[in-house]
Amino acid sequence: MSETGRPLFPDRDLVVGPGYWMLVREDGRTTFSFADTGERASADAATLAHAYIRAPRDLTVGMRVDGAACAERRLWLNGQTIDELEGEMPVRLAAGWNTILVSVVGEPGCADELSVVIGSTLAPLPRDEPPLSASDLEVQASRPPGARGTLPSGAIVLGSPRPVELVWAADAERLLAQVEYAATAWGGGPGSAVLESPDAIPDGPPTVDLTGEWSMTFYMPVGIQRTRATLEMSEDGELTGRLEGERLDGDIRDGWVAGEEFGWTMRFGGRGADLDIRVRGVLREATMSGAIELGRGGDTARRPSDPRAFQARFEGRRAVVEGETEDATEGDVEEAPEEDAGQVSEGGRPGSDDPAAEADTSAPADPADPDGLRARIVAQLLPPPDRPLRPAPTGGTVEIRIGGAQLTDSIGPLSPLSPWRGSGRIEFRRLRQAALDDRGVEGRVRWADDDYEFRGSVSPAGVLEAFHRPIALSGWGLANQEGFAGSFRVPEALAGFSLRTGGGEWSVDGTEVADGFLCRPCARGARLDIRVTGTERPVVEVDDPGFPDASVARDESAARTWLDALRGDNERYRELGRESGQQTAENR
Repeated sequence: MSETGRPLFPDRDLVVGPGYWMLVREDGRTTFSFADTGERASADAATLAHAYIRAPRDLTVGMRVDGAACAERRLWLNGQTIDELEGEMPVRLAAGWNTILVSVVGEPGCADELSVVIGSTLAPLPRDEPPLSASDLEVQASRPPGARGTLPSGAIVLGSPRPVELVWAADAERLLAQVEYAATAWGGGPGSAVLESPDAIPDGPPTVDLTGEWSMTFYMPVGIQRTRATLEMSEDGELTGRLEGERLDGDIRDGWVAGEEFGWTMRFGGRGADLDIRVRGVLREATMSGAIELGRGGDTARRPSDPRAFQARFEGRRAVVEGETEDATEGDVEEAPEEDAGQVSEGGRPGSDDPAAEADTSAPADPADPDGLRARIVAQLLPPPDRPLRPAPTGGTVEIRIGGAQLTDSIGPLSPLSPWRGSGRIEFRRLRQAALDDRGVEGRVRWADDDYEFRGSVSPAGVLEAFHRPIALSGWGLANQEGFAGSFRVPEALAGFSLRTGGGEWSVDGTEVADGFLCRPCARGARLDIRVTGTERPVVEVDDPGFPDASVARDESAARTWLDALRGDNERYRELGRESGQQTAENR
């Protein structure tokens, strides 16, 4: 991990900060124990684990990180940070080799075991995307020879709708469910992936200043090219300047800056022919990063991206001031050897099929040389993709049908791997229906470049857990005091259950509630005139035992049985609850 918190993906015996990566082969195992390395996570140090996963195509799968609750976990997929790790979440794998890097920080002994579980997901999947099978993915611990990381082409992945709260509304015939869903953009953002349509210049004035001297590193098919750039930017974002290097040497043209993004076009002196090179990137935290595209002849500044053109990456930092020294170790490229763990890798070799094989084969970068270390890892794992990639969508629309009820919303703004959350209310009976039907969730996601129809389902266990959480009452407030009132009819979903009241003082039909129960049991269709004072959020809770109290909690198959029993007078569900309670008492 670098000092800035950005992930540095490992290779064996590679120096990172004060320590080394040590390869511990765990191929074929599902759980990794840090105790096997002789090291344990501590309060002031991170323990990291990594793996390589090959997918046959861009693929949506479910991912879950399991480990000690006392440990703080961070996860990077293909070098991009996954912002939230809450249960199983849908992620997008790219066609080819994908990289997973996990960081665990915890007290000594806290993070001995860690597992990243990948499998099928309840998330709605595109209709034309076949389900995941065990043979689809190949997983291994060491970097495959010649393997290069990539990113999925830009897409929006929708998470499975889940109930966050049930709502009992005044004058309503049925119980409602507040449903939440997450939409996540996958693909590259500015500087992290090659854009399929780099012609579009963002609107808006510049928010960064590129004027000055820059040391730039380009990862080219002929090896790493280091140049020095002198740039000058006007107030309106016009960018001019010159690059000086062995092959990247000359004036830039059609330069622009908008927000923190920038771009320009220039000539590249290749072997036997001059090429146009188009540069587009982003400046963040005083560091440039971005994508370059090489085409043969002509002005590429405004024409659409040529899918046959070679695409690569670059990085840049402010040049050192005069009088200082710049000890930039040439970034060498390694081919992962097949030998046993512990053997030091050799550098890239001329004549190999590695596009960066002409890079220098100097010794591993010293920890004091973060520029050389970073160049080394970028050259290993983030070279040019072999296909044009759409950028991650920044927004779109979604239509979701849950048990026949429809929710429609605008999605965005989106940034890669940062979930955007939407919500809406539907009848509880429709949510229950969707959870019992493998295709109870349908709809369409649209964004600028594409769309897809999807099918999925809702977690039966999630529905039952929401049923046993506090149920919010929705009515009208009392004038001139803190309180709430309404006329409520007991819906089918609550029939036969005992409902315990939440905080505050309650009365039903003008009579004070003294025992803490709104009704015990509640008769289906009964009308209750409820008045609550002393609380801003009146809630009731099902007091009877149910699925979450049973030992089968989170078992989706068992949850389906329980949910199917939640109908009519709900006697079968309450019978299951009594049986599980008796069994639990006997086990004690």
